[in-house]
Amino acid sequence: MSVIKKLFYGMGLAALAYMIMPDKMKKKVEPMVSKRMDEAKMLAEKGKNMLKKNFDEKKEDIMDKICGDEAPEKEEVDLKKEIEELKATVKALQNEIKESRIY
Repeated sequence: MSVIKKLFYGMGLAALAYMIMPDKMKKKVEPMVSKRMDEAKMLAEKGKNMLKKNFDEKKEDIMDKICGDEAPEKEEVDLKKEIEELKATVKALQNEIKESRIY
């Protein structure tokens, strides 16, 4: 007998038993249902935590790739270059001021 047939026979027998003795079946089924619901909630929580963990790990990996070790060094070099250009501009302006005072 295939698994699907067994499943349908089991569901049919459970429905028949529920129709014949509803009070007795409710008492038997209630603990099983609550236990399965608790298990389903635990699995859902576990899956949620796993997804969150994976998302955080991927996020950190992406941030590491974006902000790798090379990026701060490049910024530092660019900033030093800009500082040198500004210093040169300031010296040029000071020289112009000195020259304008002379005349």
